[in-house]
Amino acid sequence: MSATSRAEPAPERVQTTPPAASSVFKFLVSSDNHLGFQERDSRRGDDSFTTFEECLRAALIEHQVDAILLAGDFFHDNKPSLGCLARTSSLLRTYVLGNKPINFTFLSDGKKNFPTHPLSLPNFKDPNINVALPIFMIHGNHDDPVGGTSPIDILATAGLVNYFGHTPSLDDIVVEPVLLKKGDTYVALYGFGNVRDDRLHRCFRMKKLHFVHPKPVEGRSWFKILLFHQNRGVRGGNGSKNGIYETMLSDCGMDLVIWGNEHEQQMNPVSFQGFKVVQPGSTILTSLSDNECNPKQYGILEVVGTSFRITGFPLKSIRPVVRRTVELWRENPGGRTLDAVEDFLRHVVEDMIEEAEEQVSRIPDDILKFHPNIKFPIMRLSVDFTDPESANFPQPNVNRFGQQYMEVVVNPSELLRPVKPKQTARVVTVGANGAGGSAVVPVPRLNTSD
Repeated sequence: MSATSRAEPAPERVQTTPPAASSVFKFLVSSDNHLGFQERDSRRGDDSFTTFEECLRAALIEHQVDAILLAGDFFHDNKPSLGCLARTSSLLRTYVLGNKPINFTFLSDGKKNFPTHPLSLPNFKDPNINVALPIFMIHGNHDDPVGGTSPIDILATAGLVNYFGHTPSLDDIVVEPVLLKKGDTYVALYGFGNVRDDRLHRCFRMKKLHFVHPKPVEGRSWFKILLFHQNRGVRGGNGSKNGIYETMLSDCGMDLVIWGNEHEQQMNPVSFQGFKVVQPGSTILTSLSDNECNPKQYGILEVVGTSFRITGFPLKSIRPVVRRTVELWRENPGGRTLDAVEDFLRHVVEDMIEEAEEQVSRIPDDILKFHPNIKFPIMRLSVDFTDPESANFPQPNVNRFGQQYMEVVVNPSELLRPVKPKQTARVVTVGANGAGGSAVVPVPRLNTSD
């Protein structure tokens, strides 16, 4: 082409559904990404971003999904640092923007779905940008709107995500669905961002929560999905309102609830009175509790008509985690000196390091190349120093013991954790010489919850 010739303008990209388009709606499902968690830690600061980028790559390249659904707690803080915002925006810009065609149709009123967007439209309908990978997300309790604005609003204003499910008032909540169509499949996508559990209880009790149902389509049925972010199950004993029962949603008319906030991964759907619940869990470890330490996954949700299936895929960029619990009176009863106790614990830690190295060997080389610090594991050795029949074992200094492994683990100051047995009742039958009946005897049981 000569220097004076002019390139023809690129044709305007029109969102259409080809007549022969597949009717399989495919979504990547995730929640609780907690971007920015431990970002100031020199070794762990990249973890949340690395794993979220793995989700983005899987969505765009490996599975070629139609959209991503995120069920809250995208950011770890509702006032993320400038560095966190910049890095998040860069990731989204890389994977969200592009010329890949959108193979589904948006049918609802953007002013009702996205009132906080600059154009009150989903980003893939914005004539000023090209979107290859739409993301629909709600806020959680970590990135909830403060003063009416969430950090997610910044991303939505930049055209990088579609933020919906914000409830400005609890006086009368009306949840409008985002209506999507692909081939013969019609999806109504509802979003309900986090509100305080006790307030939501009151809304349910006073019937102030209303889900708007789409108009029927002749010969077709709507598949209704709800993105939800609350404590699952009531906590705190009888009468507590610190959580939401699944059955409280039974009158909402949903087919599938994607439940955020809970970090335990439960990707297999569970049925509750006419609808199913999927709990994606978190993509990053924010504590060492039992529920957090199960395998991290993202889900691929496929919807055809009113049928669906969801498949979990393990995340490969997860930092190795090794936990052990030791009762010295059982496993090292003869080691009564401080040196003997420390020697025994060091042997246990060495075994844990070997287990961590085995986990590292399963991390793909390309991830290790770009995130070499991921090879340093998170380890927790919980130790019961008590003895039910004698004096307690000598206890090493926690910080000094952990300093021996500063070059091996990312959390040396948390490596050693003293625990105390929790008293539980055990029923014992009284012998023949007794008065008969049963007696309740307290029995120690280790409390290893974080």
